[in-house]
Amino acid sequence: MLDALLHKWTGPVASAAARRLAWNPLAAAFAAFALGLAALPVIGMHYYLPGLALLVLSRPLAGLAAAAARRCNDSHALVVMSVFDAVVFAGMPFFGFALGDPARALACVFLTFALAVNIASAFAFATGDGPARGGIWNTEIIIAIAFACVFPEHFAIVAYVLGVLCFVASGARVAAGIAERKPS
Repeated sequence: MLDALLHKWTGPVASAAARRLAWNPLAAAFAAFALGLAALPVIGMHYYLPGLALLVLSRPLAGLAAAAARRCNDSHALVVMSVFDAVVFAGMPFFGFALGDPARALACVFLTFALAVNIASAFAFATGDGPARGGIWNTEIIIAIAFACVFPEHFAIVAYVLGVLCFVASGARVAAGIAERKPS
């Protein structure tokens, strides 16, 4: 939902930077992925704000990678970036928050399952332009993770709210996809 709005502001800047820097899309995607993965154990060790900083630093690199991939018409790089994002975001509940406090395990399992359903529904109804639009995407997930890092004692609430939103958005996406593909 918020990704499209944010992209209107950041897209032109990322496209201009990608043109000037002439980065390899996969190299930028790997760098963003490495920063995102580095955030997981840092958060797991209760260094919430440095972990959040690593995750936030990965996002401009991911944006540059996406802009570079679009500039080169490299659909493979766009798919790889989507997989990298899914791995980092699905790993965040377990390797970030559950390892830091095993009492959070149930909330982590719920959120991880909800994120998996969200990702699966997006790719199940993908178009030629990429994953299905709408629903819960990177911006909403990062906002939730940021809130959980700033207020880690409220992680369970964040996990359940984001999980429910993922399930609702996925249900709506599936219903819309089925209705759209129904034979006349």
